[in-house]
Amino acid sequence: VGSNNCGGPYLSCNTGEDAALRDLYTATNGGSWAHKTNWLSGDYCTWYGITCSPSSYGHVTTIYLPNNKLNGTLSASIGIFPYLAYLKLYGNSISGTIPPQIGNLTSLLVLNLLGNQLTGTIPPQLGNLASLQTLDLDTNQLTGT
Repeated sequence: VGSNNCGGPYLSCNTGEDAALRDLYTATNGGSWAHKTNWLSGDYCTWYGITCSPSSYGHVTTIYLPNNKLNGTLSASIGIFPYLAYLKLYGNSISGTIPPQIGNLTSLLVLNLLGNQLTGTIPPQLGNLASLQTLDLDTNQLTGT
């Protein structure tokens, strides 16, 4: 399955999700993260803070990296996870704007970006998140209404 070594107990491997997770690692200075077990090697479903589900055919369902010294920006590729239910990146030093592509995460139940250094306005595309139950963007430098 190429150089990403995907596989493991999951029914499929999504190389787009693998690339997006690698983007996240690179854009947020992954080498300096507090916890990064298995990142960039082997099956991404075994990487610290990443959960995949066999019922989602091996797609990422959770990205859980709170208080992990992420420092940088979120790239547009964060919006390509069709089965992502939980995106929890609170308590880091993520800066820049919230990518509007987060509005593509239609399975998202929880979006928690509390306590970062995000700026700009909240993208209107977050209104596309019809399944969203919890949104926490507090303690950032966001503007607008």
